[in-house]
Amino acid sequence: MSFSKQTFNVGGLSTNVYSSQNTADHANPVAVLFILHGRTSSAESIEWVAHSTLRWTQDHRNGDAQNAQDLFVVTIVRSF
Repeated sequence: MSFSKQTFNVGGLSTNVYSSQNTADHANPVAVLFILHGRTSSAESIEWVAHSTLRWTQDHRNGDAQNAQDLFVVTIVRSF
């Protein structure tokens, strides 16, 4: 399973947005999970959490995946 990673500037904060490559129609509602790293950590150090969350969600979807919401995982990039 492959995931997409896109970087966006949201209100002056650089964010990484992870999602499955096969997201559904853009008109459907989505679920968003924000994962925050510790003060001395970085978005890259918790990237594995985003990937495993997306993988787990994909593996545990019901048979009715067509009605399931797409999941987007967001991390905030530390900038010094």
